Order: sequence, then C-alpha cells, then structure tokens
Amino acid sequence: MISAARVAMAAALAATFATGASGGEPRTVITISTVLASNQSRNFDPKLVDLRSELRSLRFKSYRLVGSESRLVKGNGDQCGIELPNDRYLHITTRDHTADHLRMHVLLNEGNRPLINTDIKLEQGSVVLLGGPRGPDGTLIITIGAKEAAAEPKGRSARTGRGRQGSKAPVEKVEKAQEAAVPHPSQAAKPSE
Repeated sequence: MISAARVAMAAALAATFATGASGGEPRTVITISTVLASNQSRNFDPKLVDLRSELRSLRFKSYRLVGSESRLVKGNGDQCGIELPNDRYLHITTRDHTADHLRMHVLLNEGNRPLINTDIKLEQGSVVLLGGPRGPDGTLIITIGAKEAAAEPKGRSARTGRGRQGSKAPVEKVEKAQEAAVPHPSQAAKPSE
C-alpha cells in the first residue's frame, strides 16, 4: 500500500515539473529608440512625449525620434539586436531576468569597433538613456525601456503563432519582429572556399 506521504511528495514533484515546463520564465518587451539630440533648434518630437522628463534633464534643446523597435526577450541568456543609423548595431544579452527587473549586457558597435560595452539593470516599466556618438547633426541618444510582456496564449508557439491544430492565429507584433541575435553584417563570417 502507498503511504499518504509518498502520494503527497509525488504530487508536489509533479506540480513543480509542470510549472517549469509551462514556460514560467519571465518575458519582457524591450523597446529601443534612437533619438537625435541637438542645440540647433527648440523642437521636441511629439512622438517622444513619454520620454519628455528624461530627455529634458539632458543639455540639449531639440529632440527628434529617429527610430524605435521592440523585441521580446525570455529568461536568462536570451539575445536580440537591431541595426541603428550610420552602420551601428546594438546587441543585448539578458543576464538576470526576473519578474521585477532585467539585467542585461549592452554592446553598441560602429563597424567592428565597440562604442558602448556595459551592463545595465532595468526595473520593469523603467527606461535608461545611453549617450551615443556625436555627428554633424547632433548626438545620438539610445533609450532602452523594459515592460513585462503579456503571457503567451496556451497552445500557441511564439515563433509561428500557430495553435496546436496549425490554425493561423494572429502573432503579436513584438514576437513577429523578434529576430535571432546575429552579428552585424560586417562581422558575419565568410564561408571558406
């Protein structure tokens, strides 16, 4: 006869494994925006209204949104990257990903030369500003924001958005935009002949 203690222990172990297998790892949407800051005018791009207080603390008078992209990262060790203006590439690797915060390694390359190579910690819902390179039109400011992602629908693959029966379910824009971390095109290995 099986004891009640053994049944309880088996149930607890089963619950532990089921939770781990259900994808309980944290999911965060990282939004990366590039902003051109200068003192040439007093224009403030209305698309940057959510970053107004952070940007106004800087020494510039004019701010223009150059581009903004979002990526979904899951768990520790996940990677993502985006191309930025003027042959620059931003690569992010998650280091410590919890429900409350995201610690990540950030590498900004221009060509093959690193411009920024640092670790940062973001609380969920916060934004960090990185001062980028100066150019003739101003200074590039890179903003990185973290926001907890909505839970993935059950039975749906994050890669394809297809349910268990292969139905065509809509894919979240951020999942569709997510790409595997690849080196900047100028860093890609060339096939040997």
